[in-house]
Amino acid sequence: MDGFKRQVGGAWLLALTVCLAAAGPVQGLIQHPGDEGDPAVRPPDAAVGRWAGNASCVPVGPNYVITTRHQGHGVGWPVTIGGVEYLVAEVFDHAQADLRVVRLTLGGLDADLADYTPVYTGTDEHFKNVVIGGWGQGRGDLLKTPGQTVYGYAWTGAFLDQPLRWGANRIEDTSEVGDGTYTSKVITADFDGAGGSAYRAREAAPAKYDSGGGWFIDVSPGGTGDWRVAGLTRGVEHGEPISQSWFRNSLTGVHDPDYLDAVRLSSYAGFINGVINTDVWRVDSSGLWSAAANWSAGVPNGTDTWAALGDAISADRTVTVDTAVTLGTLRIDDNDRYTLDGTGSLTFNVATGLAGIEVNRQAKFAGNGAHTIGVPITLAAPLVLNTRSSGDLILAGAIFGSKSITKCGEGTAVLAATNPFYGGLVIEEGTVRGTAPGALGTGEVTLKGGSIDLRYDADAAFAGTVRMKSSATANVNALVAGTGRTLSVGALNVEGNQTLTVTGGNDYWLGVTGATVFTGVTGVATVNTASANLLLAGGMVVTTGSIGKTGPGTLAIGGAQYYGSAAAMTVAGGTVRFNSDAGPGGLDNLAVSVTSPGAAVAFGATQHLANLTVSAGTAQVLSGAPHVVATRGLSIDASDSRLDLAEGGLILSYTGSSPMTQVSDWVRTGLNRTAGYWDGFGITSSTAAGATLTAVGVIDNTDPSVGGKTTFMGQTVPDATSILARYTWWGDANLDGVVNSNDYDRIDTNWLLYGNGQGTPPGGFRWSVGDFNYDGLINSNDYDLIDRAWLLQGSPLMTADGPYGFVLPTAEVDFAVGPPATLGVVPEPATIALLAAGALAVVGRRRRRPAASTPR
Repeated sequence: MDGFKRQVGGAWLLALTVCLAAAGPVQGLIQHPGDEGDPAVRPPDAAVGRWAGNASCVPVGPNYVITTRHQGHGVGWPVTIGGVEYLVAEVFDHAQADLRVVRLTLGGLDADLADYTPVYTGTDEHFKNVVIGGWGQGRGDLLKTPGQTVYGYAWTGAFLDQPLRWGANRIEDTSEVGDGTYTSKVITADFDGAGGSAYRAREAAPAKYDSGGGWFIDVSPGGTGDWRVAGLTRGVEHGEPISQSWFRNSLTGVHDPDYLDAVRLSSYAGFINGVINTDVWRVDSSGLWSAAANWSAGVPNGTDTWAALGDAISADRTVTVDTAVTLGTLRIDDNDRYTLDGTGSLTFNVATGLAGIEVNRQAKFAGNGAHTIGVPITLAAPLVLNTRSSGDLILAGAIFGSKSITKCGEGTAVLAATNPFYGGLVIEEGTVRGTAPGALGTGEVTLKGGSIDLRYDADAAFAGTVRMKSSATANVNALVAGTGRTLSVGALNVEGNQTLTVTGGNDYWLGVTGATVFTGVTGVATVNTASANLLLAGGMVVTTGSIGKTGPGTLAIGGAQYYGSAAAMTVAGGTVRFNSDAGPGGLDNLAVSVTSPGAAVAFGATQHLANLTVSAGTAQVLSGAPHVVATRGLSIDASDSRLDLAEGGLILSYTGSSPMTQVSDWVRTGLNRTAGYWDGFGITSSTAAGATLTAVGVIDNTDPSVGGKTTFMGQTVPDATSILARYTWWGDANLDGVVNSNDYDRIDTNWLLYGNGQGTPPGGFRWSVGDFNYDGLINSNDYDLIDRAWLLQGSPLMTADGPYGFVLPTAEVDFAVGPPATLGVVPEPATIALLAAGALAVVGRRRRRPAASTPR
């Protein structure tokens, strides 16, 4: 019920709010006028104390109280019980719940409280009556509708001036709530209007400063007052900033009592009682676990048992576990190193709730103790690893069982064995380091915070599915020595606008062998390859939102990919390498943008994209195969960015007017005639830059002389309104991957009509009419290029237009062709090979050199 909403006066108000604490008259708890006062039977006043000046607490042992965590304060703060002021000596916070156990002292000695209440351990709280105690604010002004119907009461008063107050209620249900900081099992109740069926005499609701107050159940057969504390006040429906208690809906008059809840102590009885009854290692030496003399209260062994390896040691010690030991919680509280080793084992089990391993939980131990548990561990209950030391907690023995592990605390837990446990691993704080294949177990790994750190010297798999519920870091590196290794998990699920940061060194990769799925992305989910690389080998699914790539490393994507409509990927750092098609089957939903100098997107497979924008950086078809980029939109900043086709091609489908002029301009700047050779910005080919016979050609598929293609380089051309470009031989006018008579027909025909400045072809000078060097002319330079390619071309380049075409044998030529003329220099046409239209239609016909004055 946490976070539900109610409508009041036409406005929506945030409903459940934790009872926050500050400082400062009137009586605690809220009761109805005319029904105020204590229940007939109630606990003694000393059963509820004032916590640190701003909340309540409940004594549960001679030296211990319990309270909620959210009101803060800790060691050294005062606690007042029965008019006596005690000091907080130690604090034991539950790893997840809004609950803490506190040890008190008086004058430096044990508190020795006379009145304390045991914890209720039954799970039958539903519909039981409770008495509630607290020191919080009291009832203030009546809240009335415009029709003067009273529907609730304002809160009033400062904490320090008000007395302890007692009231009654009834437990209506049990639940679990999370407020973004704690996740707690709770018991719930309502603040009912007088006369309602669920109303109890002296009915009360907590108010501000009542947090930590007790909910008590009378377990005596005759109702004479044998009390157990069943809950600690945690939340109310109309807490801050509204600070009101309602028992009626203000608009309709229908009973709508406020919700209130308390931390359900039966769920945490093992934790509480374990802290109170901890058995402590008391010798400054190594020794056997099974030796009673080594412990303060006999050998700890049993469900819910707490054992503490405390500050008795003055140097590193080894505790030899020589038998099978069962614990609820193991606490390690020293800066010196404890090592648990031997032939025995540890089983963690509790009757209810969570078992635990806690390191340096006590504030007085603020050291860097690093500890090792070298014996096997079995999980008979969910286990919390709560590590607060700067030193590592190393679990070197294998972990077995069906239950889960939850990592809390800012420290590091090292899983150093192959672990068969399959209940899952949840990381909420700090770091979990795996140093063996399978170290993170066989269940799902959930990242709610913190990080994973994988280290090994060979390729290895560490976990199954990893689920990211918050931004997190994954580190990959060598354990001792290694380079270029891939440390893998089985699958990756990212929920929401999270950031995955990949760190490491030695050219290591974090690998995902299964699918990587992004769900619930409403803005941008970010992959930051900060100092290592990420390989998504099992495919990628983005249902909504966008992906941002940052960091200098590489994100490589393989396997089956799927992107929802309007999906986008922005590459602002490093490289994104597509090893598979982002739009399989032509499902071209993904828009890719490269936005930073030095950033790049690399295509290791043919791509189908909604759009490709290169505003800074590079988009590159990887060499080794003639991959095609098929897109519905293309934008290149030709001042500092490029699309490098290598030996691949481009299909740009368009609507409206043809972008042929713009694309030709990009190719022209990519050619870079004045300063280089296919090393400019725009559309280039790094493969052509390293050769003399090849180039980038571009045609408009609506051109009737060379267009009309339905396939291009093995890919379907969606329709005629497409621009086609590819790496090919100089002079391959129709982009079929070979220079033959068809291409000579194109240059010859257009040279006859437009050569030597005789005019401009319809549509302008361009590749398909014979302007192969993109200089706005058809002249000897263009013939030099086509002649050289025709003479020296090897096997035809890939084409999807049926046969590869015909390569004229070199024996048929009767002249020598030198290197290409300097690009951009136009000699006189005296050496131009003038061929009549169709002169090469018959294979084997020799080229003749007409005189320069031959009319054309």
